[in-house]
Amino acid sequence: MDDIEGLVKLPEGAAPLSKYARFYAEDASGEIMGVYVIPDPPLPADAGCSELQPDMSLKPVDCDALPEAEWQKVKANERQWLDQTADLPGINDGGCGIVTVLYLPSSRTIESATCNGEA
Repeated sequence: MDDIEGLVKLPEGAAPLSKYARFYAEDASGEIMGVYVIPDPPLPADAGCSELQPDMSLKPVDCDALPEAEWQKVKANERQWLDQTADLPGINDGGCGIVTVLYLPSSRTIESATCNGEA
């Protein structure tokens, strides 16, 4: 992780590295994928939350009752090594709030560092 973070140049529009919770995992070919996520701010005490129902309606629920993925518990400027790339956060949008990094250990180089698209 130190090697990767010492080499990575975040894409234009990305925040400083310290703003991201950072996750890494090695794939079957030995390449290392990193996913950097700017954590959501805590919800205000008076926030209202809802849960999507099977019929696509929304049901009001207590925000503390909503399940939270393990990766959502990692704070900004913390990092975590995961067992497999399938455990990395899978987020399909978010712009530069989500950065994906590909590191090649064999050459000690960053192959790519890109912001997510926007939904």
